[in-house]
Amino acid sequence: MKKNNIDTEYIIADTSGIVSLVNDYDSNHNLSIIAAKSIYNKGFIIVSCEVFSEIINIVGKKIDKESAVQTGKMLLNSTTFVIKESNQKIRNNALLKFQKLSNSVSFTDCIVMSFSDYYQLENKYIFGFDKIFKKEGYNIIE
Repeated sequence: MKKNNIDTEYIIADTSGIVSLVNDYDSNHNLSIIAAKSIYNKGFIIVSCEVFSEIINIVGKKIDKESAVQTGKMLLNSTTFVIKESNQKIRNNALLKFQKLSNSVSFTDCIVMSFSDYYQLENKYIFGFDKIFKKEGYNIIE
C-alpha cells in the first residue's frame, strides 16, 4: 500500500495510544508497542490538532516538558503521523456524539470518533485504548 495513494488506509490516533507509546511506565505501553508495529506501513496515522495538543499537555504532566517537546517533534516530523485540522463537519459530529454519550466521555474522544467517521469508509481503526471506541463500533488497533 503506497503512502501517497489516495486509497491509503487511515488510522486515527487517540491521545491514549500515543501517550502509552512514549511513556515506558504507562499500563498500556507494551500493548501500544504491539499496536504500533501492526500499524507500521499500513497507511497514515491521523492525529487531530485537538489530540496533538492533548498529547503534548499530558506527556508534559506525566513525564516532563522535554519528553513532551520530543514527542511533538516526532509527530511533526514523521512521515507516518499526519496532523490534521478539524473542520465544521467533524466538530458538529463530535458535538452531537458528546451530547448523546455519557459524562465520562471527553469531547476529545468524540473528535477522534468524528475523524474516524470523516476519513474512513469501513475499517474505523483507532490507535487508542478508551473503551468507548469499541462500545461505539470502532475498531481498536491491537
